[in-house]
Amino acid sequence: MQTALLPMLKAWEEQDMASGVDFVVSFRGKPVKHIRSAWKEALQRAGITRHIRPYDLRHAFATEAIRAGTDYGTVAQLMGHSSPVMVMRHYQHVRNDQKTAAIEAIPTPEACVQKERGHGVSRNPLISLVGSTGLEPVAPAL
Repeated sequence: MQTALLPMLKAWEEQDMASGVDFVVSFRGKPVKHIRSAWKEALQRAGITRHIRPYDLRHAFATEAIRAGTDYGTVAQLMGHSSPVMVMRHYQHVRNDQKTAAIEAIPTPEACVQKERGHGVSRNPLISLVGSTGLEPVAPAL
């Protein structure tokens, strides 16, 4: 699902400018000077009891952007890094649904069997080890 985040941010910027707010993070027209207390209050108001740091939002952004198909270079640039290596090493967190999808993407041994000139020889090393019909070993060809 894609959201219209940019238009929403533009609308907020216009509202702030119209009311004379010149700060990126503000509350009731005044700058937020101490993010810790503002963050704690925001979590409380939202009913969030889990310990979440503002910095965790960077990790969530990187993870979700990469999961959505954004390349590492773009994510690194948006996060202010000079190289995508930092993003690859520290920011992408693999989600359980991604692990499940990776496992489910592995074809079954039966699906990997490739006949070579009608002799039933498999080119897939997994099939050579486990056999084309189950987990019994395949006798080596003489």
